[in-house]
Amino acid sequence: MLPALAPEISRRLDDDGFAVFPELLSSELVAALAQRFDELVAIEGAAAGAEQHQEPGCARVADLVNKGALFDVCWTHPVMLAAVAHLLRSRPFKLSAIAARDPLPDGGHQPLHPDWPRPVAPDDAQVCNAIWMLDAFTADNGATRVVPGSHHLDRLPFEDNPDVNAPHPREVLVQGPPGSLVVFSSHVWHGGTRNRSQRHRRSISAYFVRREQPPLFELQLRDATAARLTPAQRWLLGD
Repeated sequence: MLPALAPEISRRLDDDGFAVFPELLSSELVAALAQRFDELVAIEGAAAGAEQHQEPGCARVADLVNKGALFDVCWTHPVMLAAVAHLLRSRPFKLSAIAARDPLPDGGHQPLHPDWPRPVAPDDAQVCNAIWMLDAFTADNGATRVVPGSHHLDRLPFEDNPDVNAPHPREVLVQGPPGSLVVFSSHVWHGGTRNRSQRHRRSISAYFVRREQPPLFELQLRDATAARLTPAQRWLLGD
């Protein structure tokens, strides 16, 4: 049974398409996640992130389901799952991909985009994203930008503003302290911003799709991973 969301949170998810949950993870867990991310970046070197996506100007690590039980909380946390279920109208869903990202100084900018090729009605949402903040998200270190309510629009970002790299007049920056979570409909227009600081802005993103959709990343469970997962976790992976 997933926890009930506060009415105000449900309203934000419905109207704005996103909501922030401050400091859900302990400082000790956040520190451990950030340290392990940095270790994996060093261990994997030039191959880091290659299982899913490599991005110039960013350090990335992918396939986190297979990279230790430490990361399980980032795709199984009940508050996160409750928010995902709300946005997907309680239709069955599964984890499609989970990866960590750190925009390097002067890197990280992304064009404004949804994660679906065409607009859909909010009651037919197909995809949802959850981002865990391992460092504070601030106005100068590459925080994610979103256009509130854009999941209600029957158009794509370039039809609203041809320059999808430019700031949108209605965009807001998602900010929060370490350990916070933002969950948003992936039909909301969003994108990373440039890290104008000299600081880390590490995060872990869990991307969910309705169960009938193909996953973004074809997960191949390692034997050690399969042995530790519960039936409920296997189901969430689409098993």
